[in-house]
Amino acid sequence: MSVLVVLLGLAVAAFGATAAVAIVAVSRLELTRWVARRLQGAETAATLISRPGDLASAASALVAVGVTMAGVAAPWAV
Repeated sequence: MSVLVVLLGLAVAAFGATAAVAIVAVSRLELTRWVARRLQGAETAATLISRPGDLASAASALVAVGVTMAGVAAPWAV
């Protein structure tokens, strides 16, 4: 059971880290172009343009939660 908690914690941390990198990788220019062309998901892109720090904070929190879960469960997993 503890091994599953460790793996789940690592998966949550990996998802958070991936989301943080994706937020940084998508430039403001690309998001603006997406909104200007009215592509599918343009409303979401407009939100990203206006508040990118909120999403980066959430991604960092996911990493922290995942690492904490894995760290707490690791001693019992061995």
